[in-house]
Amino acid sequence: MQFAKDFSIHWGDDSRYWKWVRFQETRDEHVEVAELIEVYWLEVCGKCDTVYLSPGVTYEFAFVVMLKDGANGWAAPVKLELLLPDGKIEDKEVDLGSLSKGQWKELVVGELETFPNMNGDIQFSLLETNGGDLKTGLVIEGIIIRPKLSNYNGKLFATVTASDLTITWDEERYWRWYCLNENDILIEVAELLNVYWLEVNGKFNISKLSPEITYEVIFEVMLKETECKWEDPVNLRLVLPDRKDYPIQRKESLQGQPRGKWIYITVGEFKKDSEICGEMQFSLFETECQKSKKGLVLKNVIIRRKE
Repeated sequence: MQFAKDFSIHWGDDSRYWKWVRFQETRDEHVEVAELIEVYWLEVCGKCDTVYLSPGVTYEFAFVVMLKDGANGWAAPVKLELLLPDGKIEDKEVDLGSLSKGQWKELVVGELETFPNMNGDIQFSLLETNGGDLKTGLVIEGIIIRPKLSNYNGKLFATVTASDLTITWDEERYWRWYCLNENDILIEVAELLNVYWLEVNGKFNISKLSPEITYEVIFEVMLKETECKWEDPVNLRLVLPDRKDYPIQRKESLQGQPRGKWIYITVGEFKKDSEICGEMQFSLFETECQKSKKGLVLKNVIIRRKE
């Protein structure tokens, strides 16, 4: 995690436009975040030297931001840019005005695949300089730089973060999003507050995986201490691109699982055929018992080589 203090923020040292405030990240840790008072010209830039990244890993870069209640001026989309060491630029536009207020959100800028002896800086930017609106209420914590796909020293794995999953009823009344700091890496997780209909779906392009290897797909979750007993098992489903009519399905009981610890729930396994490509789909759901469900925290989905 690289924090906002390490960024170059246009007008960032002028207290008329930005202010720096202490934010409690965890019980024992505070970080300094940049809060936008007002600007017309928004320009936030940073960089990371590839010497600090492991070779043979695909890294994902994501800004961590929040819009405060009362934030204004976000009719025009912001531009996210990732400048790679070879000069290639990845860019996209994001509608910040559609974000829920008062919640930390990840804005994925792009990805970089490293290789041995790579050198140079990766530069990343968050920009809005053309809309002409006076912008207020944006809070920037930093940028997450995390491994997304690894094929280094024979260890094969990939992750799909909670923010990349599709969650039914993903509203403030039913789910709460927040960030955890694990080994200086900020991870956004989703905590279930209360639903009757639980449905979480994700997908991953298996073309990125090495052929002739057996992989397993796993949800990494935590059960918090609540009155919910999870008496009914959850359903798990894995749909491969060449076997859409024959999904892999199973049930898993959460009732006896430990509380307050990260646990692995296996969806299924498959062997990657060299000729098969496309997206696989995976799901965790329980939609039939119509009992209140709460206290489930989603961290990510791991696709890893089965030992």
